[in-house]
Amino acid sequence: MESINYTEVTEDNVGKFNWTGQRSISINKFLTEIPAEKINKCRDSVVNLKFESAASTKNIKAFLRACPHLQRLTFVDVLVDEYRRFKEDKPIDHPNVTHLIIKSSTNLAKKEHWLIDFFFWRINFRNLQSFRVQKIFTGNSGGLRITTNAYMEKFGQQVETNIVTQFLIKNRFHLKELELGGSGLYVSDILSLQNPPAEMGELDKLTLSTLIFSLDADGIPAFLQTQSHLTELKCSHIFTMGILGHHLDIPYAMSTIFSCIDRNCMSLTEITIYPIMIIDVSRQTLLEQDLLGMFTINCECFSQCYSLRILRLGLHAYRQEQDLAKPGMATLMGTRLINLHLIPIYIQELYLPVEEYSHDELEALAFQFSKFTKLISFYFGTSQLNPVNSFLIRLPWLQSLFLLPDIQRIEFHNGKLEDPDATRALIETKPNGSTVTLRQNFPRFTFEIGRKVNSSVPYPSRPSFTNRSKSLRA
Repeated sequence: MESINYTEVTEDNVGKFNWTGQRSISINKFLTEIPAEKINKCRDSVVNLKFESAASTKNIKAFLRACPHLQRLTFVDVLVDEYRRFKEDKPIDHPNVTHLIIKSSTNLAKKEHWLIDFFFWRINFRNLQSFRVQKIFTGNSGGLRITTNAYMEKFGQQVETNIVTQFLIKNRFHLKELELGGSGLYVSDILSLQNPPAEMGELDKLTLSTLIFSLDADGIPAFLQTQSHLTELKCSHIFTMGILGHHLDIPYAMSTIFSCIDRNCMSLTEITIYPIMIIDVSRQTLLEQDLLGMFTINCECFSQCYSLRILRLGLHAYRQEQDLAKPGMATLMGTRLINLHLIPIYIQELYLPVEEYSHDELEALAFQFSKFTKLISFYFGTSQLNPVNSFLIRLPWLQSLFLLPDIQRIEFHNGKLEDPDATRALIETKPNGSTVTLRQNFPRFTFEIGRKVNSSVPYPSRPSFTNRSKSLRA
């Protein structure tokens, strides 16, 4: 998601704030009504609007009425000052809002349902293309959770349990990107209903190109089993898990992901299966309970994905939320991959952190490196927590990779150079006319390849689980 620089408005600076010409505005902890004459000064310029913490529904409606060029609405830990359905109000039509983003550092629950209920009844988005709900991890949400829950218990009005499904159905003709990151936001699973209401069938008309989700998000099977034109499928959220095996059927969730890939194999260009778990269980217990077996990925499922360009496969587990920023505290540092050699050769970006794998299959994958002619970025890393995971970085692998026309970055983690002197000699030959820089920070070896002038491909950013929660706060 693109980075946006917002100019912040608070109750302290609203009097001297320069509204004229502002494109991106953040309204932070603002409950008083903003005068219409101030909003009118930016009506023709503002395209990005963000509300943080406490917010007034009057201000939300005022901006939507006054600013026809708004495109992106973002709400971060927002608790509205009041919420009642004033059905006598005429709903507001907005022609240009394309992105609606709701982020929360507390459990997704009533305050998110309030916002969605408000948008369902009071706002008609005519061109909403992206709806994202994200559970963010800040490590400091306890106080907010207590305050929010107390406020909602005192002033809250119950909303319909299927309001999220209703909102998706209402916007089904334009919505192309959906993110459901976190548990607690109820989405009707129409596949599990004996006699679903007639309007639920309309959910089948939702044709997504991008589906991003957390494994613990409610109703996900309904989307995984009904979509057939996806270009991006991403299971990459951080989620908290209680006792292993309780409340979340991991094997079933993974099987629906693989079925979805099979159904969308001709259209998928990007696949990420890289969940991050917070589970207060030792590494030994996770292995004894065969967690890696539950998350095993058979790479054969990608073999028919001829349009696939980005593939990221992984798994990390931590005992507590505070450890997320410390990669060395992980209890699992990768997933179990089988049939590595069946990964399609059309890939541009390949990212593979593994806990368990076959050395023979890695050799078979490496034997095909010369065929990966579109490859730009390659990462293969193994967990240091398992001594048998270490591997040799063989000279023929590097020779094949260096000669690829668009390669820009190669990384091996927890491997050892088979022949350090021969590797340095190879680098000095400037293979394929390119400059190769080796950065060694044991146990990571990074090769950066300086592209020739006629190179046409930008270098893709390497995913980092430690940045996930941070990037969501932007």
